[in-house]
Amino acid sequence: MPRIPYAKPEDMTLETRAAVEKAPINVMRMLAGTSPAVFDPQGKYAAAFFAPGGLPPDLRELAILRVGYLSHATYETNGHEAFARKVVRKFRGRTLLNCRYCFRQTSL
Repeated sequence: MPRIPYAKPEDMTLETRAAVEKAPINVMRMLAGTSPAVFDPQGKYAAAFFAPGGLPPDLRELAILRVGYLSHATYETNGHEAFARKVVRKFRGRTLLNCRYCFRQTSL
């Protein structure tokens, strides 16, 4: 039983119903009960995480780790360290490992 009840499809606007059918995850179903002024921007924000970015995948992983370490987000960094080890081997000895944006080098 969810703490925040899910919106009923008949109470949703056509646009909201289409968005929920496209991505029927719990958070979408929950937010569908809010106003379109809340639901629409939240949907665009969430979609941005899945859109192709401007960073290559290896640099994106390094950025995730750097922010994770600075934020003491152990849960986040644990999930990305295995991939980062492969990235370190790929770039070992290059400028990337010596740059100020690099993640915690000594731990890997």
